[in-house]
Amino acid sequence: MATPYRVADDDVMAPVRDAVDDDRRDAGGGGVHPRAIADYSKLAAETLTDRCRKLEQDGRLVEMHGWGPELKARKSYLPADHEDAPSEEDSRVWPNP
Repeated sequence: MATPYRVADDDVMAPVRDAVDDDRRDAGGGGVHPRAIADYSKLAAETLTDRCRKLEQDGRLVEMHGWGPELKARKSYLPADHEDAPSEEDSRVWPNP
């Protein structure tokens, strides 16, 4: 595994975009979960969770709420410039399965 903060932000964003492009998004309008992103990255899912939070704080990702396996609500992420990313005035409410 790579040292997480020695991996450039763009090297985290690329697997996020790859997972989105491969339709690995959560159901119900969610984004991609760090476990899905890990399939495209050299970082572990737990590390990607931390990196995604940081990239969200930096405005590069937005937090989405969708349904994971077994229709359990969970957080996921989309690039901030993705067409399905909410604008600042959109409310982000957990969906009801």
